Amino acid sequence: MQSENIKELRTMIKTQDAKILHLHLQHADKIDLVNKSNLMEPKPRNFQSKKAPTFEGPELSEKVMRTQTQHRIARASDTPIAFYAYSSQTFSRPSDHLVLSFDTVITNGGNSYHPHSGVFIAPRSGYYVFTWSLRVEGDAHISTELMVNGAPQSSIYFDATHYVGGNTSGTVVVQVNQGDEVFVRTTKDNFNGGDILSDYMGRTYFGGWLLHVA
Repeated sequence: MQSENIKELRTMIKTQDAKILHLHLQHADKIDLVNKSNLMEPKPRNFQSKKAPTFEGPELSEKVMRTQTQHRIARASDTPIAFYAYSSQTFSRPSDHLVLSFDTVITNGGNSYHPHSGVFIAPRSGYYVFTWSLRVEGDAHISTELMVNGAPQSSIYFDATHYVGGNTSGTVVVQVNQGDEVFVRTTKDNFNGGDILSDYMGRTYFGGWLLHVA
């Protein structure tokens, strides 16, 4: 009786061992399958894109405009402001307040003198020197004035005679602002009679230059 119980117990142990072995094999197969699956399926790579530096539109535009303005100012400050031009024609019996145009340009640093109108437009604020001259003869009497915008700065007058003629000139040192218009014109009140001449014997001219930036 006891031997039969021992046999039965051994049989049960073998059966349990077989079941445990079977479970171990199943578990090993599952682990192997998972490992193979991991090897075959590529792991997603975590790419962290580097963000490019961003600039706000208005801020970038403002910086560009500021830089361009600074470059323009630097270029303008390096450009000499000076001009000289004379008339190639006679002003025949000029009327009152006639703006004289000096059409033959010799110097125009900064391109601020406009020969068609006879007007110099100040590119920068500062102290300027302006000079002008006119030639008369043959009983002519002419008066001209230098204008800054609508304000006269100085005037010159020449009363020639039959035997005496020549050039008369004026010079002004004046402070002008950027954009101001400077020109020479005849005066009024019947101060003008005869012609303003300009030829190889004597030129009627207008010139000026920037003396100091204000």
